[in-house]
This record gives sequence, C-alpha cells and structure tokens, in this order.
Amino acid sequence: MSGPSNATPGASSTTATRRTSTSTAGCCTGRTWSCPRPGTSSSGGAIQEAIYCGCHPVLPNRLSYPELIPETHHRHLLHAPILYDDADHLFAVLRSILQREERPLPPDTLRQMPAPLNWGAHAADYDDLFETVVEQPLTPA
Repeated sequence: MSGPSNATPGASSTTATRRTSTSTAGCCTGRTWSCPRPGTSSSGGAIQEAIYCGCHPVLPNRLSYPELIPETHHRHLLHAPILYDDADHLFAVLRSILQREERPLPPDTLRQMPAPLNWGAHAADYDDLFETVVEQPLTPA
C-alpha cells in the first residue's frame, strides 16, 4: 500500500512523527505505520525509526519484516495486530485501528522494540572484532 499521492519521491525518512507524513518507504498516519511500499528496502531502518517514535507498525508477515518485531508481539493480545497475512487482513487491521476497535501499542512499549538493534548494544562487539582482524598477520594472496 503506497502513501498518499502527494508523497515526494526520494523524501527523507521523516515518517517517524505523530503527525501525518509520507516517505518512499511507507506511511505513518497518526500513530500507525502501515506497510512498506513495494520496491523499497526491507532492511527496516525507516520502520525502526517510526516504531521508536511511537508509530504502531502494521507490516507484512513475510520476508524480513517479522524479524523486526520481537516475537512477544507477533500475536496480538491487548493491542492491535502488527503483522498481517494478506490484503484483506491488512484492511481489517487498519480499519480496526482507525475505528478504535483495537488499541495501538503504548509509546513506551514501542520505544523499547528497536533497542536490540541500537548501535550501543553492538559497538563493543564490533570494536573487538576489528581489533582481532588488525592483530592478525597479513598473509599474501
């Protein structure tokens, strides 16, 4: 599902706001991040930014998208679904959120979701790896 027709191609990832905005990666309307646009990167950077800023994600349950969401949130219990299976399910999820039948995850919970991907959690491991590589003797090819 693409964003509104006034989306600016090549726009920066400013979708992580609480106000309606668009980007080439998806659409954050209010507090709901909906489906990345076809042909965009699925690495999840823009998605993680939007989640960190309090947008409830609505993502396809395929490719690498489920990996971006902690497994504890794959099944919805007290919050709106995050992963959808097909277009009909996507429509039902978005409708339930917009009609306030389902509640998005609270901003505090959303802010914690990208924490495992935070550079601070991995910097020391990378430093150790680079030190190990530097200390190894060079061998001719």
